[in-house]
Amino acid sequence: MNKMMIYVPGAPVTLTHIILGFLQWGRTAYPIIAPYENLSVIIPVYNEQEGIVETLGAVLDQTEPPHQIIISDNGSWDQTCLVIDRFLMQKGYALRRIFDQSDSRLQICQYENHNAPSIVFVRHKHQTSKADSINEVLKLRLVRSSRTLVIDSDTIIRPTFVERMNENWYTLHISRKRAVINKSEMLGATVLPQRNRKVGIQKSMIAMAREAEYTFGQICVKNGQNLTALHVVPGCGFMCRTDKLGFSSKTVTDDMELTWIIQSRRKISKLNKSLLQKFITENFQLKINNCLMPLVQFLEKFDKPVYFTENNATYVDSAFMYTQEPKDFRSLFTQLARWLGGFHQILFLHGKDLRKGNKRLLFTIYGAKFEGLASSIMFFLVPGLLLIRITTGYGVSLKFIGFFYIFDALMQISGIILTTYRRNRLQERPKLDSVKDSLMAFFPNFFFIYILRFVSSVQFLSSYLKTVWETKVQKKTTWNCQWERPHGEMKT
Repeated sequence: MNKMMIYVPGAPVTLTHIILGFLQWGRTAYPIIAPYENLSVIIPVYNEQEGIVETLGAVLDQTEPPHQIIISDNGSWDQTCLVIDRFLMQKGYALRRIFDQSDSRLQICQYENHNAPSIVFVRHKHQTSKADSINEVLKLRLVRSSRTLVIDSDTIIRPTFVERMNENWYTLHISRKRAVINKSEMLGATVLPQRNRKVGIQKSMIAMAREAEYTFGQICVKNGQNLTALHVVPGCGFMCRTDKLGFSSKTVTDDMELTWIIQSRRKISKLNKSLLQKFITENFQLKINNCLMPLVQFLEKFDKPVYFTENNATYVDSAFMYTQEPKDFRSLFTQLARWLGGFHQILFLHGKDLRKGNKRLLFTIYGAKFEGLASSIMFFLVPGLLLIRITTGYGVSLKFIGFFYIFDALMQISGIILTTYRRNRLQERPKLDSVKDSLMAFFPNFFFIYILRFVSSVQFLSSYLKTVWETKVQKKTTWNCQWERPHGEMKT
């Protein structure tokens, strides 16, 4: 999932990423297509009989279909497996073979359809975690592609999702002095809540607040992080090079941990002959104005230095997916406790190693830590100062407090309006409709976002203190999460 952080627009690190994000909107990145690299999709499933058909259908309906789909049922006790089997039969798939592993922990089924991606169905006989099930799939060497999309079973991707993502594994950036070829090991996309008018008021409020928070935090802040380091890819749907995919299962946010580890090894160097030979051998194509030309042909004519960066994680703002949100505030508290707790866990486990590596990554994650702590304290401190001033007449001036709230509100409102408009345009909506939607949606979203900031502030402070206690006093080094969504967040 998109790990929630408390974005305060005036805070130094966040403001830096906002400015960089706006600059990114006008920056052109030319896609480099590697024709011989295929994609596999892994869908971990647990008790998703109602949503899995829509998720699987969206994967099959891509404009660039994947080479292979692997469904890993992690011990469902409802009718999820039966629903999947029926759906595949309706799509023209035939069951070719079934075999059990020697230890009888799981069963593997192979489905084939000459006109569609091959499908492997792995059934665990006992409940297992999402991270462990993906590690099991990798251990069995079931993945047949160099790239892998991991997607939750309650997440829907747009038909152009894979196409947009595939254009960002390699990108070319040209400036006045040089050109840079960027190679990504991990890709994150824009995640938004699924809209459902039939849900209760609590879930509607959470979805509206999340929509504003996600839009601002991704379209603006994450775009800026493309120039520093990406804080996290959404765990509900991300792509990774298969040889880099794998989870340690030591924290409750394995996707965040993997994102940081990959980026900590970031390197930049001048383009050498071996890389140039790779581009020639594998026929890399540069896409400019929807026309393809050999990358080497462009490089031969380019008379300025060319650099190559690797071990990056990249956010793709034009690829969209939609996921389920918590059904009530209790589930929201549980979800945020896991996300923010995982953030602190990784810092305590890997802080020393991270500080030796990528300085851009340090700027992002430690900026998030200190701004999160400071903004959480401020969120409770300022109302306290206001109460003291009103009741006693002493303390901080009311003008200062009023200026603080007005500045914060204006920054939030302008950010919501601009990023909502940008998001709608990326979804290829007409300009007029985009303007109307951004102006009409900001007020309710702005109101609910403050409720979300209150919940996030409580959980950020409490999860930080809890992790300090566990690591410093209890000497804890591993946290076990049986499933990504605790029972309080599961759909009924």
